[in-house]
Amino acid sequence: MTNRRPPIRSLARLLGCLLAGVLCMFAFTVSPTGYTGVSDPPLRAGSPAWLLYAAALGGLFLLATGRKRARVSAGMAALGLLFGLINYFATTLFAYDTWAFLDSARAWLSALLCVLGQAAAMMAGIALVCGTLERARAGAYATLRPTGGTARQDAPDPADAAETTGVGSTADASRAANAAGPVGGKDEARPPAAAGATASLNAPHRKADAALARRLAGRFRRAVDRAVGRFPRLTALCRRRPVPAVMALLLLCWSPFLIVFYPGTVIWDMGEMLGQLYGLRQMSTWHPVFTTWLFGGCVWLGRQLSGDNLGAFLFTLLQTLFLAYALADSVRFLRRLGLPRGFRLAALAFFGLTPIFGAFAQAIGKDTLYTAALLVFAVRTAEAVRFGVPGPGWAARYALWALLACLVRTNGVYVVAGTAVLAASLGLRGAARWKTAGALGAALALAFVFSGVLVPALGIQDETASGLYSVCFQQSARTLRDHADTVTAEEYAEIDRVLDAARLPALYEAVISDPVKYTFRQYGQGRAAEAAALSRYRQTWLSMLRRYPLTYLEAFVAGNSGYYAFTPKIDASQTYNFQGGIRFVFETYDLGPDPRYLHTVRIAALESARVLLAAYARGWRRVPVLEWFLFCPTYTWLLVAAGLSVARRRWRELAAFAPALLSLGVCLLSPVNDYFRYFLPVVALTPALLGLAATAGGMAARRRNASRG
Repeated sequence: MTNRRPPIRSLARLLGCLLAGVLCMFAFTVSPTGYTGVSDPPLRAGSPAWLLYAAALGGLFLLATGRKRARVSAGMAALGLLFGLINYFATTLFAYDTWAFLDSARAWLSALLCVLGQAAAMMAGIALVCGTLERARAGAYATLRPTGGTARQDAPDPADAAETTGVGSTADASRAANAAGPVGGKDEARPPAAAGATASLNAPHRKADAALARRLAGRFRRAVDRAVGRFPRLTALCRRRPVPAVMALLLLCWSPFLIVFYPGTVIWDMGEMLGQLYGLRQMSTWHPVFTTWLFGGCVWLGRQLSGDNLGAFLFTLLQTLFLAYALADSVRFLRRLGLPRGFRLAALAFFGLTPIFGAFAQAIGKDTLYTAALLVFAVRTAEAVRFGVPGPGWAARYALWALLACLVRTNGVYVVAGTAVLAASLGLRGAARWKTAGALGAALALAFVFSGVLVPALGIQDETASGLYSVCFQQSARTLRDHADTVTAEEYAEIDRVLDAARLPALYEAVISDPVKYTFRQYGQGRAAEAAALSRYRQTWLSMLRRYPLTYLEAFVAGNSGYYAFTPKIDASQTYNFQGGIRFVFETYDLGPDPRYLHTVRIAALESARVLLAAYARGWRRVPVLEWFLFCPTYTWLLVAAGLSVARRRWRELAAFAPALLSLGVCLLSPVNDYFRYFLPVVALTPALLGLAATAGGMAARRRNASRG
C-alpha cells in the first residue's frame, strides 16, 4: 500500500485551490474606474502583489481542505457570509464614496458574486484558525492521560509555580467552581472514525504526517534547548523571575527606538495638555486630567533636575516600563495556560520584533500607558474566568489596574464598566463573581468620584459632552452635502445652532470628523450649555434619521470601516492635519515659542538613523504579508474566529473577550477611521485571547483522559 495520495488527485486539488484563490482575489479587487478613495490607486488585477495574494488565498484553500482540515460549521459559514457583506460594502463605499452605483440588476449580481467570493475566503480562514486552535488545545493536554489507573483530573498547571505577578497559584472555592469542568459547553468526545476503505487509505497518510510533525517539533525543541543550555545561570534566573526576564528582553528589542528617538516623540495632544497645566490653554476635560497631571509631573521634575528632555524621557521611561510589564505578564499568562514554548516564543517575537510596540514605547501619548493598564486588567479578568480568583490581595491589585485604565483615558470607563457587567453575569460564578464585581465596583466608584467630584471641585471645565457626538455630526454634515435641496429650513437652522451648517458640506471628510467637530459653537461654554444645545440637536438628528437612513449608514461606515474591513491604505496626506489612517508618529509637534510649552531636542548625530528607523517601521505597510500586521481587520477577524472556537466549547469564557470587543466599539465611535493608536489595545490583547481559545477545551480533555484510565 502506498503512502502517497494519487498524483492526479493531488494536482487537481492544487489547481482547484489556486483557481479558487484567483477567483476570490477578483472578488476583493476594486475597479479603478470612478475611484475617489483617499489612498494610493487600488491594487490592479494581474500585478505582482495581486498575484502574490491570489497565491496566498490558494494556499489558504489548500490548507483548509487538507487532511487536518476543520469541519466547516454553520457558525463559520454565517461569519464568512457576514464578512463578505461587511467587507464588500465597506470597501466599495471607501472607493466610490457612495453605494449609488448599485442601480441595476447587473450591478447587484456582480455585488452578490463578490460577496460570495469574499465570504468563501473568510470561511476558509475561520475554519483554519478554529482547527489550528483546537489542535493546539488537544496537543497541549495530550500528556495529561493518567497512568496506572490513576486519574489526574486535578493536576496543577505546570506554570503555576512561576507566578510572580500577584496572581497566586492557590485559589479559593471559586476556582473549583470555574475550573472543575467545562463551563456552559458540552463535554462530548469525538465520535470514532468511520471504518471502511477511506479510513484505511488515509491512515498511513495521517501517521506519516504525525511522524513528520513530531520530528520537526523535536528538532526545534533540541535546538532551543541547546541554545538555552549555553547560558545556565541566565536560564535559571529567567525561570525564577520570568516576568522581569521578558521585560528585559523587550526593552532590549525596543532599545533602537528608545535611543534613536530620545527623549521620545511628543504627539500634539500631550503638548496641549502641558499647555493647559501651565495656563497657556484653558484647563478642561477635553484631555484626561489624570494623564495631564502625570505628564506634567514628569516634565516638572525634569525641569527641576535638568530640562525638558529629561522630563519628556521620564514619561517615556514610565510608559515603556508599564508596557513591557503588561506584555511580559501576557506571556506569563500563556505559560500558565499550559501552551507550548513555540506559541509563547511567537508571542514574544510579535511583541519584540515587529515595529508596533517599539514605536509606541517611544511615542509620548495617552495610548501606550492606557494599553498597558487595560492589557493587565484584561489578563487578570481572563485568569479569573479560567482559573478562579486567588487569595487575599488579588482584588485590590485588580481594582488598581481597572482604576488606572479608567483614569488614563476617558473611554476606559466604558470598557471597564462593560467588562464588569459581562464578567460578573456571564463568565464568573460563586464567590469569584462577588469578589470581581466588588473590585470593579470600587474601581468605577473611585473613577466617578475623581471625574464627578474632584475635577469639578477644582474648577476644571467639563467639555466631554460634545466628544460623544462625532458620528452624529458626521451624519448631519454628509446629509447637508448630499441632500441640501431636500433639507428643510427648520432642520438647517437646528443644525446651525450647534455647528456651522454653511461650511459643513465643504469641511466634511469621510474618514475624520475633526473638521466638522471643531465648528461646534458651544465649545468652551461648559457642560450645561453643551448639554442644552445637544438636547435640541438630538431631536433634529433623530427626525432626519427617518428621512435619510442610507446617508446616515454611509456616514457611519465611512468613518470606521478600516477597523473591520480590508479597505485600501488611507493616504494621511490627503486627510485633515495628516491624521487619517496613520500607524506611527515619529515627528514631535511644537506648539509655540513660549518657554512653558515643551521643547525637546533630539540627538543631532542620530538624524540619519531616525530617518531609516521611521522608514523601516512605516515600510511594513508597503510589503505584502508584513502589512497584515498593521491591518486592524487582521486582529478583528482573528479574534472573531477565536471567539467562535471558544463558544463551541466553553462559551462562558467569551467574557474574557469583553475588553477587546468594547475597545473595538470605542474605535467604531471614534473621530478618526483606521487610527492604529486607538486600536492598539486590541492588538496587544490578541496573543492572550488566542492562547485562551487554544486551551478552551483543556478541562474537557482532562475529564476524557481520566475516564479512559
